[in-house]
Amino acid sequence: LKQRYEELIEKGVEGLYYLPCDGMLGDDANGTVDGVHPTDLGFFRMAHAFEPVLREILGEK
Repeated sequence: LKQRYEELIEKGVEGLYYLPCDGMLGDDANGTVDGVHPTDLGFFRMAHAFEPVLREILGEK
């Protein structure tokens, strides 16, 4: 996904943003049900990671 994102940016496509998800759900086992699918805590952590990026994209403080 990141490679494709970078290719599109190189081609001049605007309005694309990339947020790496490494560690987004946490380093413990509480962020997922099975190592892949988020729990409520996992979704909370994702929202916490997304919020500052979305605020920057939308021009909010």
